[in-house]
Amino acid sequence: MKDQPSDISKALHQTATATQETTRKMDVVGWQPHNAGLRPWLRESRPRSIRKLCLISTLAGAGIFSVQAAVDLTITGMEITQGVQTPGNTIQLVAQRSTAVRVTIGVSGSAVPVANVTGQLHVLLGGMDIAAPFSPINAPFTAPLAPQRGNQNDTLNFELPNSALPPGLPGLDFRIDVTPVPGEANTANNSLTVPNLTFVDHSIPIIFFAKINYAGHGFPSDSLIDPEVGDEMFRGIYPVKDLDDTLTGLYQYSGFAPSLGPPVYDANNNGIVDGPDADNLLDYLASCRHALLTSPFHPGLAAISDRVYLYGWLNGNPIDGNGVSKPGANVAFGNTDPTRHQRTFAHEMGHLFGFSHNNLNIDQVDWDVGGRLINDPAGNNIPVGDPAQGRIKPLTFFDIMFPARLTDEAWITSANYTAIANHPALNAPAPDAVTNLFSTNVLVIRGVFNGSGSQLLRLGPFFTYPWLTAPPLSNNFAGSQFQARVIDSAGVVTLAPFSALRVEDTTNANPVFGFFEVMVAVPAGRAATNVEITDLSGTTNFGSLARSVVKPTVQILAPTNNAQLGSNTFVSFFVSDTDTPATNRQYQVVYSANDGNSWVPVGINVPGPNTFIVFDSTQIPETREKGRLRVIASDGLNTSYADISGLTTTASSVPNPDDPRLAITKSNNQAVVSWPANAVGFRLQKSGNLMSWAYSTNPVPLVAKGRFTVPVFGSSNIFYRLSKK
Repeated sequence: MKDQPSDISKALHQTATATQETTRKMDVVGWQPHNAGLRPWLRESRPRSIRKLCLISTLAGAGIFSVQAAVDLTITGMEITQGVQTPGNTIQLVAQRSTAVRVTIGVSGSAVPVANVTGQLHVLLGGMDIAAPFSPINAPFTAPLAPQRGNQNDTLNFELPNSALPPGLPGLDFRIDVTPVPGEANTANNSLTVPNLTFVDHSIPIIFFAKINYAGHGFPSDSLIDPEVGDEMFRGIYPVKDLDDTLTGLYQYSGFAPSLGPPVYDANNNGIVDGPDADNLLDYLASCRHALLTSPFHPGLAAISDRVYLYGWLNGNPIDGNGVSKPGANVAFGNTDPTRHQRTFAHEMGHLFGFSHNNLNIDQVDWDVGGRLINDPAGNNIPVGDPAQGRIKPLTFFDIMFPARLTDEAWITSANYTAIANHPALNAPAPDAVTNLFSTNVLVIRGVFNGSGSQLLRLGPFFTYPWLTAPPLSNNFAGSQFQARVIDSAGVVTLAPFSALRVEDTTNANPVFGFFEVMVAVPAGRAATNVEITDLSGTTNFGSLARSVVKPTVQILAPTNNAQLGSNTFVSFFVSDTDTPATNRQYQVVYSANDGNSWVPVGINVPGPNTFIVFDSTQIPETREKGRLRVIASDGLNTSYADISGLTTTASSVPNPDDPRLAITKSNNQAVVSWPANAVGFRLQKSGNLMSWAYSTNPVPLVAKGRFTVPVFGSSNIFYRLSKK
């Protein structure tokens, strides 16, 4: 006997038939009893020319089914983010900055998420693509029925490299075209355009890194602080251009500021930076910053501006907290603990930009464009996964200025992101655009208060450096508490308010008084004769320093002019000053690889009784007969210096961007010719006979590990050289 439909099957059949009579447009799927249970059966609707399948589902075994309409995808939102954004795209975008686009897909006509969704992103100028269309980073994508912004794979995601958004373009249109899925009912709603987006052209802060051997802990590993490692959170959360550092001058690293082994500022010999140790180290870094007049991207630059910062990396975490900063002096230092050091650097830079501590969570679901921080370095606890994993920054994360946090729990609020976008360091003239703010007659005043700010512990000596300097645009972190009263040789009084607060990244995060620096431009042709440190009202005088009559004179004894510098260089000098004892003097020793065009520190805050230093000359930029050493002496308010020149390095490991060297190496069984990527204005030439030379234009040089690289093809003899354009 043939199988007969059960009562449930009959009910399904009858209901389906009723639906069929109403629509006359659908085939119907039901179930028949079978030896193995239920099996599908099919009835055809009339007319036969129309055969569309409709799924019928049983609900709780009651024989109830629903008829599903055809799937329809719509685009309900497009968020263009460079790390921080609102759903309405209200946060300003930056040219030459990596960008992500999150597309939210609406689904109708389906009871389940829709798989295999994809599409293309177009960036248009005047209706024309400025680059090839971009594909999603998380395709194939499954569009959820109820997408959540906090789930990074609930959106179709695209990422654009920083090179895709050059400066100077007028409004751009971003258009997403979602590819129709099979059987989609309406494809007219598969596109969405966000029009007329502007990308502002920001300036670039010049941030130097220095490795510090503190109290015998050794130098930190380069693998933790290298470009696009130690600074990755900074790049991710601040609205800066993030093109490769070797091309744009965004950052400069320890090769341009020799690794620093400062005097042992460890007052209680516990191996930890605490108490007065922090003030001494900040003072040391501040003096180093004034000797960092080098930018391979602006070889003619010899000026210290408000956009020059110096950050010191300590090995491990020998700090009472994560790091310490001195706003107004543009210097800070921090740890290299992999779980926290990237966040520490970004946090301390936030202080140098003028931010105080807060207790805020982030207010937007944010995005780490490119997944910069994912397992980079290993041990930072940012998870590895699919191409979108680890990018999302949920609302549970803390703002970067929330003290004592880890890398895997911090990002930035939209308010702080916007405030940084308006900071002078990102909106000032280019660093080589010398304006009337720059002068060679800027007095750098330094001192240290006790923790409560009631007593001045140290004042001076002060330096007037023999190169262009511009005072910072603001020295009022958390408001000014003191002022420097400077009287010049014409009797004119200049008042310079300043803050003496330093900030420690600890759970007990209240700022304390300590080291301070204030810069005062003295009119040309005059000299500062007296400096007083007072409260803002001028009623309390904490200390003063008067100019002596006799200026120090400096003579460099060793090395001599035209000497060769080996692995270690001994510098000896003689200083004469008849009215100032040696204990009241101080010296700075600096080196130039280009005959005084730019400088790096090699001996800093040398005490007056010490008239020699030894420095590691493998770390200074190489040079051939263009090296110069300078010893600068201060007796309080008088500054003098002496030079020797014609020096040649024989053991330097740091390429000189003004005098680059070609290197030929082997990579993957392929010969490669390379040269420093910071050598601006040089082009590669090749020749087969050393007589005629032609520019090498194919292949285009690529940048790898800070060097331009070009593969060498062919077996014939080819000669290469660099030529200045």
